[in-house]
Amino acid sequence: MSSSYRQERIHFWDLREEFLPEPPPVKPRDSESVAGVLRSPPGSEAERPVSGFWLDRKQERMARELASPRTVVFGPAGSGKTVFLVARAEYWLDRKPDARVLFTCYNASLASYLRRIFTARGFAPDDERLTVRHYHDLCGRFLGLRDIHEQSPDFYAALEPRLLRDLALADHFSTYDCVLVDEGQDFTRRMIEVLVRWNAPGGEMTLVCDPAQDVYGRWHKDNVGPLRDPAIEHLVDCYRNTAPIFALAMEVLTPETRRAWGLSRLEMTRPEDLGREGPPPFLQELPGLDALADLVVGLAEEFRERHQPLSDLAVLYSDRNAVPQFVARLSASTWQAAADSRFLDASEDEDGPRERDVVSGTLHPTSDRDDVPPSERPHFAEALEREIRHRGIAVEWLSRDFATKSSYDAVQPRLTLSTIHSAKGMDFHTVILLGAESLPTRAGRSREKAEALLFTGITRARERLILPFFEDTGWVPELRQRLGDL
Repeated sequence: MSSSYRQERIHFWDLREEFLPEPPPVKPRDSESVAGVLRSPPGSEAERPVSGFWLDRKQERMARELASPRTVVFGPAGSGKTVFLVARAEYWLDRKPDARVLFTCYNASLASYLRRIFTARGFAPDDERLTVRHYHDLCGRFLGLRDIHEQSPDFYAALEPRLLRDLALADHFSTYDCVLVDEGQDFTRRMIEVLVRWNAPGGEMTLVCDPAQDVYGRWHKDNVGPLRDPAIEHLVDCYRNTAPIFALAMEVLTPETRRAWGLSRLEMTRPEDLGREGPPPFLQELPGLDALADLVVGLAEEFRERHQPLSDLAVLYSDRNAVPQFVARLSASTWQAAADSRFLDASEDEDGPRERDVVSGTLHPTSDRDDVPPSERPHFAEALEREIRHRGIAVEWLSRDFATKSSYDAVQPRLTLSTIHSAKGMDFHTVILLGAESLPTRAGRSREKAEALLFTGITRARERLILPFFEDTGWVPELRQRLGDL
């Protein structure tokens, strides 16, 4: 394969473009620095992405040459961290024919998405030259465990000590010349220690992260200690979101958080600097579940009419309590699930918010995993998926279980229903974000995790963000005030 690095700039194709007609050409605003994501001009007929996206000059420099074999790259949501990391992997594969490259992340759904990206670009993962797998998949393969998923919290608490012990005792095991870690804020220090052991002597390890998206509450500056004095790089240009969406995301974070994670850097290029305007995020009060289904189906039909890929529409939620008093609301609705005893027999005590659920999101309280053990307790997302499908719209509940996450295909013509956690690393033209009313607002660790969830959920939306709610509680009053101040 000819080297893409001989070109002036590196071009990446959006996987969803295969479902779109050929877009009109758009000249970059600044010929000296091509924006990471180029959009059609405001008011043009083609209100959709121009084919693909590019590395800007800094990302291209970093993809070609890093100053250190150990590097941590910080950048806000939408700054092209994953784009850079994919380009770095391709640099190794293109320039070093004998090298073995590992590209890993925490979420199974993101790993599936990344495998599709590499395959589309002509670098199909083969587990020899290129391995693209999520962290626990790698662990299970090393330990020879066929089922490492949906285990008990005690199992995961003992996993890293077991891995480190077995690695220390092993006479030989496969290593990787280049280890690339996406969404590094999802990894604990022990997890990074394990990845360092899998890195060949003299090899490279590069980790990208955004601590503002620390939805699992794992990030600490000492987590990168196993890298032993890594070089630090910053990506400071936000390309993904429109200016109103990114402004709301920033408003969700406290000034202290913005300063701590470099989101107040003077050199940071914001969407408004790139002409990325768009409609403001919209808070919408819903009288009941029928109105929620109407909203989702109406947007899906709008996508169809505009010939936009349905895969670019997502319904994201904070946790299983994102719809307060779901059983009572379901009883008053016309949803198909309203006749299902599995849902109606659940008590309101079970259905209402519980402190550990609200704090943990989809995490088990004592687990490092992104899903809880399988439960017979009915989930509102299952009922919503059934209702949307009943109304003739293709939909996939991404967070149903590990199998749906690991087989996720970003280009299938259907809308995505998912937790915020499982959508990390991905983005959509339009996002319906549920659960703001169920997240805690008081000071402390629970509020910090709520901020991270909202920031992550908001920044999944490139062009349009809708925030439905049923009760004027939780974060809803704050969001209303912050939207009014923008």
